[in-house]
Amino acid sequence: MKESIPRRVGPSISIHSRGVMTNAPTARIPPTKRGTQRGKVSGWSAKSRMRLRRYLLMHEPAQDSIEGNLTLTIPGDPVSVDQMRSLWKLFCREVQRRGWSMVWRMEVQKRGQPHWHCVLTLPDAHTVQHDPMARLLAWDQCRRLWLRCLDSLGPVTWTGYLPEARTSGTFDLQSRSDIPQAYVRGFNLQIEDSESENRWAWRRYLQDHASKAKQEQIAEGFGRHWGVVGRGRYKLVTPQEVVRLNDAEYFRVVRWLQRMVSGMTKCSKAPFGSKRGYRQRRGTHGKSVWFSNPATVSRLISLALQS
Repeated sequence: MKESIPRRVGPSISIHSRGVMTNAPTARIPPTKRGTQRGKVSGWSAKSRMRLRRYLLMHEPAQDSIEGNLTLTIPGDPVSVDQMRSLWKLFCREVQRRGWSMVWRMEVQKRGQPHWHCVLTLPDAHTVQHDPMARLLAWDQCRRLWLRCLDSLGPVTWTGYLPEARTSGTFDLQSRSDIPQAYVRGFNLQIEDSESENRWAWRRYLQDHASKAKQEQIAEGFGRHWGVVGRGRYKLVTPQEVVRLNDAEYFRVVRWLQRMVSGMTKCSKAPFGSKRGYRQRRGTHGKSVWFSNPATVSRLISLALQS
């Protein structure tokens, strides 16, 4: 096996429309591995999380469209792995057939039930955005699709309060979509306004929450943790600007970014009941994605250059 090749690479920051990518300085470039194949999916590796973040940053819908923040949950008792795969395959196939596209990420709830966070792309953005009836129709089509996919799982035995019977107990239902409040708890779609400042909020959510390696949310044994439906409907976008810095300027900006995403934690001994969270080390090595406001990062770069 070849050793790493000593080589100096200067730091830079690539500014995209919805975030930035930091490229830390490095003195070694590992050799390229050829002819290797990915093994069986057993966990959610750091490289897989990195590929998700980069895809969200560097890809946009190829046609005029609008995005929706979609969360899908299977009501009732936890399903088997085979049932989950069959259900998700059916839903993804129907999304593709309708001309939609999406980037999805699977998590596992504490009760052991898988659920999905998705960035759903709907075509004909002008109509959906400005016509309330078109927005409602798109929402209803997606909801009906998910409920129909739940029907494919077959009958289910459910324990709880059934409003129709006005009593609590164990009931044999024809489908999981018949579980009370299944259409509310199992489906949530929010269609974002393309002119809103929070247009990319769901992408930041997938970056900062859904793409982190929380052990109770990692879907062990369920297969792939994220994926793309309708890849042909996305296009690769180049950064709007690439700013090259020296080491001191680069790490000055990265330290500010790390503090921005660290947040606050509760602390009874602190004067106001909280303190700064532990500063993350993202951006110190290699390439890192930040779904921060590009304008804010540009101001940080300008400040670093003046210091």
